Amino acid sequence: MKLIEKMLKTDVLLADDFADLGRYLECLSKSPESAKSPAGARSPLGARSPANANNSATTQSPATADTPTSTKSPAGTGVTDLPAEDVAPGRLLWVLDSNTELLIHPTPKPVVTLKAGEGSKTLKNVETILEAACEHDMSRTDAILGMGGGVVTDTAAFAASVYKRGCRLILVPTSLLSMVDASIGGKTGVNFLGAKNIVGTFYPADTVVICVDYLKSLPDREYKSGLAEVIKTAFLARDDELLKELVMRPESVKKRSPDELKHIITLCVKTKSSYVREDLEEKTALRRALNLGHTFGHALESLKRMSVSHGDAVAWGMACALRAGAEEHVCEGRFAETMIRLLSGYGFDTEYKIKPSEWDEYRKYLYKDKKNLGGELRFVLLAERGFTVEKALDTERIRRIVSA
Repeated sequence: MKLIEKMLKTDVLLADDFADLGRYLECLSKSPESAKSPAGARSPLGARSPANANNSATTQSPATADTPTSTKSPAGTGVTDLPAEDVAPGRLLWVLDSNTELLIHPTPKPVVTLKAGEGSKTLKNVETILEAACEHDMSRTDAILGMGGGVVTDTAAFAASVYKRGCRLILVPTSLLSMVDASIGGKTGVNFLGAKNIVGTFYPADTVVICVDYLKSLPDREYKSGLAEVIKTAFLARDDELLKELVMRPESVKKRSPDELKHIITLCVKTKSSYVREDLEEKTALRRALNLGHTFGHALESLKRMSVSHGDAVAWGMACALRAGAEEHVCEGRFAETMIRLLSGYGFDTEYKIKPSEWDEYRKYLYKDKKNLGGELRFVLLAERGFTVEKALDTERIRRIVSA
């Protein structure tokens, strides 16, 4: 287990493999009974036969509360030098989805299991998590542990941020998107009234634990979705190491080489940290730069009722933003074309156009974007690698860029 970044109050840890992660989770989940009996101290990470996925949020309760009695991890875990409170924060409420539940045996308790998918990113599921926390009399020093993709980490983090005005939070992202973006930086949120992430808070996790072994079995659609955020991060990085990696080693990235993934994820975490550390609550244009492609993209997700993946929408949004930047003379046309070709090379549709009949609804969702000021539609545009401009665009230019 390696500490790859210290960002505000968040320790971002990188596990060597599943075994390393399992030992760490075992330290977190030890109960008094398992501490007394080695036979009972089973790792919560293990093989489990696939079963029918749960179709709604469910909760399971333990016979006795899971209260860690030791802050020292087993020999060889690589986490004994971490602060004691990071290894054993108190009791845990686990938040999983119907996919990650299948990866854990035995199922940890207490647990809330959400149906996998964007449709679970709701206030109702936040309420379900809060009800479970209250039922088990969780304190502010106990922790909500979210293990899953961006839906789980965003939803669990939002619940943690409002439970007793903030309890401890541990995130174990299992998708590439969540590893490089959703679990990093403290943004929490759920969708509301058809709008993406319109309700949420800023609440950095205490600990984020990343294990690239999860990415071996991640569906291609979800892996590709995460690559859009990796490319966005490369566009925003102030050095060119990540961009060079994506340009020079595309096959290694696409084939999910573990060493390659650890390298690019570490670069993404460090780049995002450099933005968040200076502007946690997005009060200036600095952190808002991380929304590159998202204003165009979120409106497309809402228009398509979340049937378009976040990554596909953001990649398309970045292509739109690059074209707008070239038209507004924010960036050179050749630069925009080169960056768009990189997106296309990773399989993203950068030429998609919404139907003319969809324009009015699409524009409605654009006006719900959080960056808009005084009725102006504001967009993050890329001037050059590592430098952005926030600019208002008139609706006619937007329509011409996004619509057939």
